[in-house]
Amino acid sequence: MKIWVVRSTYEYDHYVSTHLTDKGAYMKAIEQMSDYCCGGLDEDEMEEMAKGMPTHPEADLKTHSREALRGYTSDWMEHMNSLGVEVDFEIYTTMVEV
Repeated sequence: MKIWVVRSTYEYDHYVSTHLTDKGAYMKAIEQMSDYCCGGLDEDEMEEMAKGMPTHPEADLKTHSREALRGYTSDWMEHMNSLGVEVDFEIYTTMVEV
C-alpha cells in the first residue's frame, strides 16, 4: 500500500507524519508551515503574515486540487525563507507492506 510521508525540521526539532493520500500530506505541510509562521496570531494578523495563502486545513485546503496544494507548499517554503524562518519540509512516497 502506498503512503506519503511528511518530514519537517523546525528549530532543530524533527517531525514526521504519514498520510494515505498525497493531498493529505500537502495539507499537513501547509498546516504546519502556517502554524510555525502565524501561530498565536489573530485572523487579521495571520492574513497579513500569510499574504493570502491558504492556512486552514479544514476550512479552505480541502477545496484545492493536489496540484494547487503542491504549489502552495512551494510558495509557503519560499515565504518562510524570505522571513528568515529556517524550516525544511520533504514529502515523499513509500510503501507499507501488509
